[in-house]
Amino acid sequence: MNRQQLLIWAIALLAVSHPIYSAIRHHMPVLDIAAITLLSLYAAKAGAEHVVTTWHRTQNRSTNR
Repeated sequence: MNRQQLLIWAIALLAVSHPIYSAIRHHMPVLDIAAITLLSLYAAKAGAEHVVTTWHRTQNRSTNR
């Protein structure tokens, strides 16, 4: 795993830590917490990848001009 992917996973984990903590604090069942964790983590990762990809595209366009 390269540094960029590690950074994306870290951003995604930080983004979903509060909803996971709230689910645990409200005594939700373990499988519900696992589902919330997996779905929100992969959604946040996809969002972070989109932001990074868009940023790289704009950087490449500005250097090619």
